[in-house]
Amino acid sequence: MTILNILTVIPLAPLFAACFVGLFGKKLPKYYSFGIPILGVSIAFALSMYSLYLTLYGFKLNETFTLGLHQVAIYLKSVF
Repeated sequence: MTILNILTVIPLAPLFAACFVGLFGKKLPKYYSFGIPILGVSIAFALSMYSLYLTLYGFKLNETFTLGLHQVAIYLKSVF
C-alpha cells in the first residue's frame, strides 16, 4: 500500500462505515451498529499513526498527481 493510498483511506474509512450503518442500521443488530463505526475510526487512527511514523522517520513525499482538471503538487517534508 503506497502512502497516497493510505492518505486516501484515512478519511474514507469512517465515512464508509457511517454510510453503511446509515443505510443498513435498522436491519443490523445493535452491537453491529455501534461496532462498525468504531472499526472505521480505529482503522483511520491506525493508518494516521502509521503515516506519522513514516513522516517522523524520514519519509518524504515529493510527487505530483492530477486531481480533476487541476494539477496538485504535494510536498510532505519531515520536520526532522
